[in-house]
Amino acid sequence: MTISTVLCFLALLAGIAVEGASHRASLNVKGHHMGEFPQQLFARGARSALDFWQDCVSIPHLTQMKERFVRWLDHNNDGVSTFDEVKNFIRRFKPDVRDETVAAYIRRRDTNGNGVIDFVPEYVHEMTASESTLDSAKEEFQFLDSNDDGLVTEKEIVRMSEALDQSPEEALQTAQLRYMPADVDKDGKLSFDEFKAVYNL
Repeated sequence: MTISTVLCFLALLAGIAVEGASHRASLNVKGHHMGEFPQQLFARGARSALDFWQDCVSIPHLTQMKERFVRWLDHNNDGVSTFDEVKNFIRRFKPDVRDETVAAYIRRRDTNGNGVIDFVPEYVHEMTASESTLDSAKEEFQFLDSNDDGLVTEKEIVRMSEALDQSPEEALQTAQLRYMPADVDKDGKLSFDEFKAVYNL
């Protein structure tokens, strides 16, 4: 994690701390409109913190990330994703996921070692990281490969995309435009060597 990223997270945390417990609902999916959030922070003297954070992640983008985190990984909306919550999420597209796979998924993101995935900074950092890694490519390939045959098909990509709330049309477009151009031998399947091209690896 870079120094600028750490400072971004500190700016966000400072803004939330200043906002106070009475306004925590502004970050909840069922809370009041997020448009009030920066106004409350400015009124409480956190303008510099929020301005710096907005240079890193905009408030609308942060809101979308929070909504996805709650919908997929944090069902009780307590700000962290536990083993069971992560397992339920992965089961949406990998029904027979093993516990060791779930544990590895958490471990790769759990930078502070508390055994869960924190919304801030761990989930936010992952969603805003600009660099792809071999580990992240391997993980996604493993999840897309629903029958564990070492290959990923367009159908498997569509299935996972739909499980992540894309419409059938969006899922097909994702498969055909983002992934399948890497199918160099045109056999309708992606080996991992072909899949790495999606990540520019």
